[in-house]
Amino acid sequence: MTVPATVNEHLSESAQRQLSALREALETRLAALEDVLADPSRGESLEGLILDLSRVATEEAQAAAATACLDTQVEADRQIAEAWTSARATLQSMQAALDQEREAGSDLRRALDQAQQHVASLERDAQAELRSVREQFEAEAKRARAATAYLQRAVIDARTKLETDRASSAASEQATARAEEHFTERIATLGHELAQARAAHEALVADLSGEREAAAALERAHAETQSHLAETTSSLDETRLQLEAERAWRAQGEAGLLSPAPAFLSDDDEWRDVRLANRYVFREQIEVQIDGDSGRLYDLSICGCQIQSRSALKPNQVVTVLLPSEHREIGCTGKVVWVRPEPPATGRPLRYRAGVRFTKADESAIEAFAARLGATAG
Repeated sequence: MTVPATVNEHLSESAQRQLSALREALETRLAALEDVLADPSRGESLEGLILDLSRVATEEAQAAAATACLDTQVEADRQIAEAWTSARATLQSMQAALDQEREAGSDLRRALDQAQQHVASLERDAQAELRSVREQFEAEAKRARAATAYLQRAVIDARTKLETDRASSAASEQATARAEEHFTERIATLGHELAQARAAHEALVADLSGEREAAAALERAHAETQSHLAETTSSLDETRLQLEAERAWRAQGEAGLLSPAPAFLSDDDEWRDVRLANRYVFREQIEVQIDGDSGRLYDLSICGCQIQSRSALKPNQVVTVLLPSEHREIGCTGKVVWVRPEPPATGRPLRYRAGVRFTKADESAIEAFAARLGATAG
């Protein structure tokens, strides 16, 4: 669309120049005609001047019309180019949105397929369990019916024998009564067991209905699962870190590696040097900053300190501990010598206790800090 527009603009400029020339010629012809009309004695042909003036006026009108057409075409080409550019941008935006919608639809379709497979698996398990329970119930019912039939026959036989023996002896009549009572109790017991089996069958049927309702609820919960996916993803790394630290702590505890004091020293016995200085223990809990995160200070010396951190630390990791002060915080930079996870407690996240050897610290500021807080030297 750019080349034709440039050509049209060039033609429009040429037509403007031609129109200007024709207008100048027209004004010249009008001036000559006015001179002849004012002085007929000049001898020029009035008819020729009028015809010449008419021809120039006609050419000027045609040039003006052509110029107007070219200007209209240039404006139309400009508007078409703008509309084409806007339509192309809109089409690209719609194509990008369509690609995103297709990708989202593909993700939702995969999630729905997984949910349907899970529901189908639950239904298969429930049906298999129901068949197993039904077979057990039918076997129990069959045995109960056989026992009932046997008892009924036994009762009939006992009654027949009772009627036969009743006439002969009162003692035999009492024995028959006891036998009849025994068989009656046995029948009642079997009836109670049959009722329990039927109740168990009804409970299993109700459980199957519950499983189907749970499958339907699973379909509804699928949408909620998508909304909670971002939150689950954000907390997954933290949970994995806590689990790994807890497993490591438990493994060390089972192996007898954990103790109230640090469990190991580095290869160059860096922590042994820290023990050579006076160590200050505080009566109150001291909150400090460890690489920008809040933590707790257990003890302190001019060579190092023992801290508790909410974030995981690693041996040989360089950290900065900021001690609180009234005027400005006291910064102590050092290297982690040992670290172990604290035993987890209900309702409290996993914590890490570590020993730090200072590589850069203000010894006089540390001594003043310990004295100001009334720490006990050990």
